[in-house]
Amino acid sequence: MVPYALCRIPEANMVVLLTQQDELLKEMRRLDLMVIRRASGSIQLMAFQIQPTLMEEIRKAQKEDPRLLKFRDQVEAGLRSYVCIHTDGALYFRNRICVPQGEIRQKILAEAHSSAYSIHPGGTKMYQDLKQHFWGNAIKREIAQYMMKCLVC
Repeated sequence: MVPYALCRIPEANMVVLLTQQDELLKEMRRLDLMVIRRASGSIQLMAFQIQPTLMEEIRKAQKEDPRLLKFRDQVEAGLRSYVCIHTDGALYFRNRICVPQGEIRQKILAEAHSSAYSIHPGGTKMYQDLKQHFWGNAIKREIAQYMMKCLVC
């Protein structure tokens, strides 16, 4: 049997080897990973976090959309019963989050249409999927316009 060369490297040198490889170091920075050497001598890669950002982006965009700000004021005054402010501070139309027009809506459309999970589902299917969770003014029309731009569809 041929011994595995990397298992013979002392742990102190392992950190040096990891940090001398430029591509690996760039990828670790991009993923927000770091090498930690424990007192016991073991080495671990740590600090990898996955956080949902879409909902946070929608909440932030809601605060900048004048139409949704008007809806929020009407909800607080008790004038709109079908729109509510959720516990996380987001504005909801019945049980669907209100998505303002603009970049965030285009991001949602791109994810629903071109991601590895959906793979060009078609306008009707895309609308049926999106309307379960998201609400927006003229979103059906925007889906149709988005579909017309897709060369695959």
